[in-house]
Amino acid sequence: MSHFYDMKFRVTKNDIATITAVSAVLIVAAVIAWRRFGIAAVIPFSILCLAIALWAQFESMRRTSEQLTRMRKEAFDDFRQVESLLSLFATLKPEVPLPPFRDHSASPDFLRHAAQLVLSRRPRIIVELGSGSSTIILAYCLKKNGNGKLLSIDHDPDFAERTRTMLEQHGLSRYATVECRPLEPLRLAGKEYNWYSIGNFDAGGPIDFLVIDGPPYHVHSLARYPALPVLLPLMAEDAAVLLDDADRPEERRIIELWKMELPELSMKNVETEKGALLIERSAAGSADGFARKVGQDESAAHSSPRIQLS
Repeated sequence: MSHFYDMKFRVTKNDIATITAVSAVLIVAAVIAWRRFGIAAVIPFSILCLAIALWAQFESMRRTSEQLTRMRKEAFDDFRQVESLLSLFATLKPEVPLPPFRDHSASPDFLRHAAQLVLSRRPRIIVELGSGSSTIILAYCLKKNGNGKLLSIDHDPDFAERTRTMLEQHGLSRYATVECRPLEPLRLAGKEYNWYSIGNFDAGGPIDFLVIDGPPYHVHSLARYPALPVLLPLMAEDAAVLLDDADRPEERRIIELWKMELPELSMKNVETEKGALLIERSAAGSADGFARKVGQDESAAHSSPRIQLS
């Protein structure tokens, strides 16, 4: 319905101003031409008006074509999200209604890819940055696998509590834990970031699968960059990482930095509504090499002995 509204009311204030200005200029030009050339000015003036009318018609057709192209793309995206959501329902068989998706939450097509990775790789330990609807889907995957544990980290205590409530409603609390860890200053490679406070962090063992969907981009420039510098040394050799919102300018910059600093890692774009990136180790020793490259401050390094793995 919103598409048709946009089609009907696509004339902007700039359009009205342009039409008004052009009309005023034509009226003034017509008066001047009539006074100076009389009837002889009618033919060239008519040709000018016709040219302007044709230009306006072609401009209208161009805008309509752009609107239709955008509508077709949005319709395809909507279909893909519904298709992905139906796939999740059929595979995971949730026992109560699922939370809303898209907008600020993860989109169904991203969650479908995440679910496929969990169901095929059967990770023992999953760490998720940014809790919410994705936490429910990942926990359902672990339930279907019959083992595994998810640790979801969120900086917002209210949001973390809402996610815990959803886990309880779905009967998934045994598979997932939500920890609220506020953002704090973090210095990496000479630059300051705001990232999760993970002092005394204990994932229960090497991380097999990491999902990066936080912190929100507005908390700091390149907000999600520290995820690999901090957590890569704690990950299993065959671990995988899935980054959401990979098509945003901020995330594209983060990806470029990761590629420059971590050539040992394999990074593959995954086609989703908001873009996604799958990261895997392609060579042993990536974590040690990266730790040397970033040169973390001893006082702020989150890979210090405070991080304990059992």
